[in-house]
Amino acid sequence: MKRLGTTTRRQSRRGYVLVLFAMLFWVLLGVAALVIDLGLARVKYRQMQSATDTAALAGLQNELTGTADRTEARWLAAQTFHPDIDQDFDTYATQQAVLSIVDDTPPSGGFLDDPRGKRWVPNLEPNTDNIAKGDLEYVPGSSAFYARLRHSTLTPVDGVRNDSPPLPYLFGRATVRTTNRPSEAIYRGMSLKSASLASTTRALSMGPTVVKPTGETIDGVQYVATINEWENSIVHEIQPGEELTRYTVGDVAPIGLTIQATLPTGYIAIYDPLTTEPNRIAGFGFIADGTRELGHIAPANATSTIFPAINASSPPSLAEYHQLFDIIGDSFVQTICLSPTPADEFQED
Repeated sequence: MKRLGTTTRRQSRRGYVLVLFAMLFWVLLGVAALVIDLGLARVKYRQMQSATDTAALAGLQNELTGTADRTEARWLAAQTFHPDIDQDFDTYATQQAVLSIVDDTPPSGGFLDDPRGKRWVPNLEPNTDNIAKGDLEYVPGSSAFYARLRHSTLTPVDGVRNDSPPLPYLFGRATVRTTNRPSEAIYRGMSLKSASLASTTRALSMGPTVVKPTGETIDGVQYVATINEWENSIVHEIQPGEELTRYTVGDVAPIGLTIQATLPTGYIAIYDPLTTEPNRIAGFGFIADGTRELGHIAPANATSTIFPAINASSPPSLAEYHQLFDIIGDSFVQTICLSPTPADEFQED
């Protein structure tokens, strides 16, 4: 026997899915639109961070090597977005300008074009007076260099900072509206800020001197010395066949067939003969015409990273690493690296 009540209830529920879909469709569409906008903002932020990383490293290197012209830092930041741009920064006036583009791919990978087929390119202000929170800022006391790039509501300051307007909402604008009154955030758009800090640190790894196929020479380790010898400007040449593919703190220095150098100029691997396995490298120095050069900054071929030991059969112990790091390294070679950016850098100025 058929139950009439059950049939009636089933018939009364027909069409519920269609109604629910119609109600939820616009919500899902709005969320999807907002996700697209946030994804585009994420791509832009990644490019901005690549630009400030490059600018900070180049800016600090130029400051410490006596070529405090910030054109290179500004140009390299612009190349992150447009690799074909030249160093003539008069070709575009402000950070708000966009340039016509050709088919190319920037070093940061991928890019965003506006519907006109143009691309936004950053134009960092040089801020040569090092005013706080400027686009480029050098802090001499700490050998720190900041690079900053912003899409914000703040007013640009000529020569100091060149803030661009916030990124507009493209697809998700309706999602962030209120029922009574449009939210201020709709018109402000999305604010983005990238900041990078480059500073100096003790060089922990360095390559040998190499000559490129073009004939260009990249300076690297050519000599070795004990801690005491280094203090007395005595170094030994690394002979052919003794070279390592790289030199890093904790590795054993090649000292078997070295001879004392006369008026040497170049980088030295400084080793400690008192470690458990003697002659582990403790750091690097630089000597010019037989005279130690203190506070030398390596512009290339050096890093603040320790690479795995080449002789894997006898890696340094933790105690040996502490022993090597405890050696006074004020006169050791310094290298430039990216440092953690303080959290307050990302707060609204």
